[in-house]
Amino acid sequence: MADTLSKDEVDALLKGMSDGDVVMDGDEASPGVATTISLTAAQDESPARRFPVLSIVHERFARGLEQTLGTIFESDPAVDRRELSTLDSSTLRNRLVPGSLMSLFSAAPLVGQGLLLLPPPLGCEMVDRLFGGPGRVPPELAERPLSPIALRTVEGIAAHMLTAFAGAWASLLRLETKLVRSESNPMLVTFDADAEFIVFETACDLGNGDASVLIALPRTGLEPLRAKMNENKPAPAHLDRTWLDALRSAVVQTDVLLTADLGRLDLSARDVLALRPGDVLHLPTRAEDALVVRVEGTPLLSGLAGVSRGRNAVRVLERDADVGVEG
Repeated sequence: MADTLSKDEVDALLKGMSDGDVVMDGDEASPGVATTISLTAAQDESPARRFPVLSIVHERFARGLEQTLGTIFESDPAVDRRELSTLDSSTLRNRLVPGSLMSLFSAAPLVGQGLLLLPPPLGCEMVDRLFGGPGRVPPELAERPLSPIALRTVEGIAAHMLTAFAGAWASLLRLETKLVRSESNPMLVTFDADAEFIVFETACDLGNGDASVLIALPRTGLEPLRAKMNENKPAPAHLDRTWLDALRSAVVQTDVLLTADLGRLDLSARDVLALRPGDVLHLPTRAEDALVVRVEGTPLLSGLAGVSRGRNAVRVLERDADVGVEG
């Protein structure tokens, strides 16, 4: 049983209280004094409040769906997410109309089967575009089921859409979506009478106006993952290859200062002030000792001092970021 009352139940309770059919606990209110009753508990059942991370999943799905449809139809579709909602099975069934593509799918590790719903105008537009048309939609769609060829065609697009949906969950968990079956007749789609669904509604426009794509998941399947979802992990940043290549090109062309340490001495200020031309400083480094080579002050290489083509040089022995780091 749900923890909160539905609207009809609240209305019935208020009517019973006003008629005296419902006995109120506690002291009777004084005449003329208003009694405060909170009817906002149902707001806590909002998917965005109960599962905050689902808003991030929905946003990522909208972006992924836009890329997927753009690749399939070689166009620039407009995709925009709408609010998450919770629908009971009867309300969801009222959204099913003949000619829609209704694809049942599994989404392991989530429990139960989800539903992908494509409205008839969008399905017909997709089929016409894939077969070389401009996206024509028949003027009369009522009671017109999809043909077997059209059903299989749109089902293939639905599979790509589910892949985009699984990708939107990547930062949260590994979701494996798999089509179970597709129907265009609402009478062949059955739901548990007591089931509630969290619905991801996304507006898609391929050129003939907005059409709502629905993905519905059983709420009972999401409840076991509620704690993990509420962690609200940040989505990984999108890797921009163009920017990365430009950055790499700029870095490799940058001039840096490379130095080799011949040795170090600790001298007092008195000794430094006493130095005169011709004095010899005896370094602790021997000729065969490896020198620390620094790049912009950071130890990066080790090498041996010597002479090459009449000029002082250092022969690199190894590359080690820890070389010369003093403890």
